[in-house]
Amino acid sequence: MLRVLLALLVLSTACEAEERIAVPDVPLTSDEWPPASPLPDAIPEDEPFDVRLVRLDPTTHEGQERVCDVAWTGRLVRLGAAARTDYPMVVSRRRLIRCRAESGEGWADLVFDADHSALASYVETGDRIRVRVLAGRGFEGHPLLAFVAAIDHVELAPRREQVVPVGAPIEQLVTSGATNQVHPCAIAYVGGLEPIVGAGEGPSAETHHVQIRCRHAAGADWLDLRFPRVTTPSALRLARGVVVPVRLLSEDGGQDGLPTGRYEGP
Repeated sequence: MLRVLLALLVLSTACEAEERIAVPDVPLTSDEWPPASPLPDAIPEDEPFDVRLVRLDPTTHEGQERVCDVAWTGRLVRLGAAARTDYPMVVSRRRLIRCRAESGEGWADLVFDADHSALASYVETGDRIRVRVLAGRGFEGHPLLAFVAAIDHVELAPRREQVVPVGAPIEQLVTSGATNQVHPCAIAYVGGLEPIVGAGEGPSAETHHVQIRCRHAAGADWLDLRFPRVTTPSALRLARGVVVPVRLLSEDGGQDGLPTGRYEGP
């Protein structure tokens, strides 16, 4: 009898855990999106640009001057002689920033040469600055921007979209055999967009990837999300709070050993 009671207790506890994981049915944000549009081949000279385009179309942007509306600034770092050799120009200081455009926000490594180093500490959230896009990879692999000039100060509305949990933890999906199936992901964080080295040809070949966090009722999981060539421009649609369809590919194998998934939206 004791064994039966213990078994019932374990079963009841498991059911309660399953109930805690249950989440409301949240529609996909991507259901309202049209098919992915081609990347812009021209950027208005005086309008803020989406810095993520540097990774999607480097030949159009590298070497060009662009406008960045600074939405966030990290710590200002003074570089020593050894660290300066990691950049394609002589760099005195650097800081991680986020640039905001009409299409969204992206990470960038903003660097200052000796002539502009005195202005580095004055760059703040809300500043509109002119930058030059450099070839190569900056801090944490982000696009590399060289400070050119301060333009103005603009009012940027706070952006902290609500994230409604949806779906189940990735570990639970894997153990239940739900890999290679499409699941909703409520995005809580979006990292830097990166090209996939050695990407294949054809519209279905995966060409870019980005680290994201998917929010569910039990927390949030990291995922290395990959984009087929045909929908790569939709990477610009990823933002905190949107819910997108993701095909879970594997428990690991992604960048930094993360689980891998493929974007299945328009």
